[in-house]
Amino acid sequence: MLRKTGGYALALGLLFTQQAAAETYEVALMGQGFFPTITYVQPGDIINFHNLGESVAIIGAPDESWSTGQMEPFSSYTLVITSGMTASFEDFFARAQYTDEEILANQAAIDDALYINETTDSFVEVPSPLFASGEFAIDVPAPIISLGDGIPVSEDGGL
Repeated sequence: MLRKTGGYALALGLLFTQQAAAETYEVALMGQGFFPTITYVQPGDIINFHNLGESVAIIGAPDESWSTGQMEPFSSYTLVITSGMTASFEDFFARAQYTDEEILANQAAIDDALYINETTDSFVEVPSPLFASGEFAIDVPAPIISLGDGIPVSEDGGL
């Protein structure tokens, strides 16, 4: 009986271990944007940042609680997600080229254009941000995406 109970405990332990396995995600910095902009992760997951731009990048949290350090073009950096870490990130190297006033003016122009497009029949071009930013959605389930006909798309992009 003890051997049988031990077998069940081992099987349950393996089941829970498999469910808690870390996932690995790829985030690319391409010029003035990250792809994807939002990554849905859990603590323990791994993010591989890839600098696919032609200039140096320093990706990190705005509060400077974590950073990739200087990344040369076409280099990568691995980050492990931890519970409670700052979830937003930006390219500090590109950000340093602008004053706070320039950044605020750019964000105001983006916000104004989005407001006009959402609330009127007019359309104005939305300015590009001055530097890349993104975020992790930690412990938040990823949204279910459908093709518009109610059929969800699986994680690997198929039906």
